[in-house]
Amino acid sequence: MKYSSLAAFITVPELFRRASSIANDSFRVLDIYLWVALLYLGLVLTLSLVMNRVEARVAVPGVGTDGRD
Repeated sequence: MKYSSLAAFITVPELFRRASSIANDSFRVLDIYLWVALLYLGLVLTLSLVMNRVEARVAVPGVGTDGRD
């Protein structure tokens, strides 16, 4: 899974625009942006691990390898 396709699903600008709105209302800018960054990192890493497992499970043996181990 490409990170760009994940970014299309959960767009960074949309996420940070919402964080900006919340930060402007609460005046806790650094806290809000740190939480949003950690949330996004967690989402990306979790979905990446899940997709790696799915890819490994559905992979056809011998297809897509270059012969080097």
